Amino acid sequence: MKNNVTLILEKTSDSLDELLLLWQTQPFGKDTNLIDYQQLVTAQPGFEQILDFCPYISWILDIRTRQFVFLSNNTELILGYPAGFFKNDGYTFLSHLMLPEDKKNLDKMTLELWKNLMLLPANKRQGYRFSRKYRLRNADGNLVVMREQNTVLQTDSRGNIAHVLGTCTDITELVNINDFEVSVQMPMGQPSSETTAGTTGLRTKNILSKREKQIVKLVAEGYSSKVIADQLFISFHTVNTHRKNIIGKTHSKNTSGLVQYAISNRLI
Repeated sequence: MKNNVTLILEKTSDSLDELLLLWQTQPFGKDTNLIDYQQLVTAQPGFEQILDFCPYISWILDIRTRQFVFLSNNTELILGYPAGFFKNDGYTFLSHLMLPEDKKNLDKMTLELWKNLMLLPANKRQGYRFSRKYRLRNADGNLVVMREQNTVLQTDSRGNIAHVLGTCTDITELVNINDFEVSVQMPMGQPSSETTAGTTGLRTKNILSKREKQIVKLVAEGYSSKVIADQLFISFHTVNTHRKNIIGKTHSKNTSGLVQYAISNRLI
């Protein structure tokens, strides 16, 4: 456990400010039937004790106040920061821990994800799931990669999102920390199309045509443009044109990035 932890909080990004404003300006109704999760957890201390032993941080975020109404106490064990730091400064404290070069892109992606979420019919928002991956520095100053998974836990009678259930896991040992890109993803089977965000913004699996998906799959399998042209009975020039268009649509930097996109979107 770490003691006397101090952290200088930097100014929030424009995208994060806009996201918090988006949450704040939802037309929440005066529902009396919403579950009070803070009271629920307090009334069942065994629930909190169980989550404290889990190998991941867990929380319930109240979108209306931007505060964590519940946060597991293993936060200090995993990141070195006491849970109170997060509870006192709400959602913004987590953002301040992120690597500056990751934070800017992640804030933009998260804002775009929420804008898309708000376009869903109100009755489709409950249970919506998304995940984020990013780097941050723990209390010891070490760089770690976190995978955050979220589910819309509760909406009010108007369909406005009131609470989000989240978990955050240290996956540093599973990735190359020096060759890492932040991401925002929505798993398959969601109310809208699957989305995966790269460093330049949100992108969707459905932006690719059937032919482009075929080419992505073959590129990911290591085939050259000439071999792909022969297999699909199209010209070498056509294949290269498709590859150029695909890289532009998916915002991939190169073939390696395109392969990563294919894996993330379950095209291979």
